[in-house]
Amino acid sequence: MKETLFKIKSMRKISLNIGLLIMGLVVLFSCTEYQIPEEVLIDGDRANVVDNAVTVKGPNSIEIQYALSTTEEVDYIECTSDLGTHNISVNSTTKRYEFLDPALEYTFYLSTVYTNGVKSEAIMLSSTAGEFVPNVVTNLEAVVIDNKHIEIKYTLSDREGVDYIECKSDLGTTNISNDQTGILYQDIELSGLYNFKLTTVYLNGDRSDYRSINARVEVPIVKQILPVLHYNFENSLINDGTVGIAGNLSVASGGTATYISHGSGSAYEGTINPANHLTSTWGGITGNSERTITAWVKISNNTSIVRPIVGFGSRPKGTEANGKRYNLVISKTNQLTISIQGVGSTFTDPLIPGVWTFVAVTHDGTDYLSGSVLYVGNSNSLVGERGTDETIVINTVNNSNPENTLIGGQWKGGDLFHGTFINDGGIDDVRVYDFALTEQQLLEVMQSTAGQ
Repeated sequence: MKETLFKIKSMRKISLNIGLLIMGLVVLFSCTEYQIPEEVLIDGDRANVVDNAVTVKGPNSIEIQYALSTTEEVDYIECTSDLGTHNISVNSTTKRYEFLDPALEYTFYLSTVYTNGVKSEAIMLSSTAGEFVPNVVTNLEAVVIDNKHIEIKYTLSDREGVDYIECKSDLGTTNISNDQTGILYQDIELSGLYNFKLTTVYLNGDRSDYRSINARVEVPIVKQILPVLHYNFENSLINDGTVGIAGNLSVASGGTATYISHGSGSAYEGTINPANHLTSTWGGITGNSERTITAWVKISNNTSIVRPIVGFGSRPKGTEANGKRYNLVISKTNQLTISIQGVGSTFTDPLIPGVWTFVAVTHDGTDYLSGSVLYVGNSNSLVGERGTDETIVINTVNNSNPENTLIGGQWKGGDLFHGTFINDGGIDDVRVYDFALTEQQLLEVMQSTAGQ
């Protein structure tokens, strides 16, 4: 009897041990199934900056959303799952997985990877995908127009129960009514590859997966219209152009800077005795390179001498070669003239004394005077006249004298000749560009400065 009882107790203990062993194996295998992969556990001492991570179900999709407590020294966020390993930029806080089976559960491990290669412990998220919701968008295409517009076009396989089509891209999110079959994005300013995701949204709030399409635009680079020299003469001789202080003006020795009113501001007043023409140390534009000179002038009716406006370059003293300088002047007959060492081109109609007038000259980079165009305008209109001489060579020389670019003066045979400047008148908003402005660009400069 005792022996039988002992055997029964022994069998119970063996059974209990076997049961505990089986339970332990079950727990072990259960834990092993959801353990964080060993290769993810690199350095538990470095913090995982992923906070508030959640999964959001979508139709046949799961989106992981989270916040980052910091991005300092963080290279990227690594997301490891049966779907593969994906590196997520620190500039993003979401990762979406599409075309998933709603019957399966997916497990994701998120780790922080630092710039030194160290990886933090991971956090685990599990979720199933939402049920399938059909996307009625079909025949999706993207058409690029003039490299600045993108038209998204599609057809709808069914409109029943559809509220709208959501189109999401870097250009924003737009809800398109179900009676439309596309959207036009106009005047895109930046070149690049644009991705568009179109989702069907139903009246009951259900959302489908999205259809995706890309389109690339290459927006032409527009050259900024910035002058190398710009003087607004608001009681100042400072250069606001791109060459900076090298273009700052100085008054000729013995002269005094004087200003007069012009519109809502001031303009520079030229005087002959003492001469107060202006100079800068900037060397000017040389050779036959493109250029533009603009200014507002008000002249007096002094027809006894040529009146220089803006000029640079010089003919070396004792030589007779033309083309070494390039000066915009008012002739003795009050006509706007481009003077190239004694020869040049003159605008037909004279300027009206006592009236503020916009004047300009451009040169297109060709060898001869025929590449230069003189312009005269008022606040409303601008008229241009091209030089016709194809024998006068443009070869502006950089004067070695410190007094290079001149306003109200010009170099003549190696001597500085200031003329009568704009005596009893004024000059305002002088600009020099190192390229030839178009007539439309000149019109914009004129209209933007009229009356100032």
